[in-house]
Amino acid sequence: MKLVLLTLPIGNPKDLTLRAQEILNDGGVFLSEDTRVFKDFLKRNELPLNGKEILSFHDHNQNEIQKYLDLVKKNDEVYIVSDAGSPIISDPAFPLVRSCLENNISLQTIPGVSSPLVALELSGLPPIPFHFHGFLPREKGKIKSFFDSLNSQNGTHLFFESPHRIASTLNILAETLPENEVAVGRELTKTFESVYRFKASEFSTMNNENWVEKGEFTIAIHVAKKSRSNSSKVIKLAQDCLDKNGHQKALSKLLAEILELDQKDVYKGLSN
Repeated sequence: MKLVLLTLPIGNPKDLTLRAQEILNDGGVFLSEDTRVFKDFLKRNELPLNGKEILSFHDHNQNEIQKYLDLVKKNDEVYIVSDAGSPIISDPAFPLVRSCLENNISLQTIPGVSSPLVALELSGLPPIPFHFHGFLPREKGKIKSFFDSLNSQNGTHLFFESPHRIASTLNILAETLPENEVAVGRELTKTFESVYRFKASEFSTMNNENWVEKGEFTIAIHVAKKSRSNSSKVIKLAQDCLDKNGHQKALSKLLAEILELDQKDVYKGLSN
């Protein structure tokens, strides 16, 4: 018994791998995020429906994990697919994956194109480290808080956004991190694929363009690593604080946290 994660193309149907095509040409049990979308994909790509048992598996039936776990146990292999891309990237497969591993059921992947990696490749931003955050929250306050939090995580950050919120999100980004480099991938791997690269503050000059009105978007933003060149200055300021009856040990802990340094080293610096 085995659960197989099968990745479908994110746009261009020619991105379907040979391994995936071989599997889809045969029969089997398939769990699909949306059975109608999956069946339509098979028809459009002249792949057979016959011999396939296609069942729905999406966010709304996560409380039925045991039912799907039993299904996997009864079959040599069960395949799980999403509407596009990997079934585990911002899609519902993860709880079933965990349950299978907890029940000693084998896990396999038939990998393929993934939109976060495509966006990273085309962004022109530093690829290491990178962080993928899925979809952003819907509330503007939470979006702003998320962007604020990125200042403490250097690297390139990637996330999805819907077409009816993309302009609002980029405006919030321009207000929160105006100097950061941004790349917006639209309709990746599809006929009208496009990538827009700009500094966050520059979005206001692009807001009248119709590219933000429709399509599927992946946003990348780069946060540069903060320099620690000011650590000696901060420690000097801390010494001034100590001279005014601050507590040395407690202060060294605080500084170590702020500067991302070893507390013992900071403590020694304050003691000298």
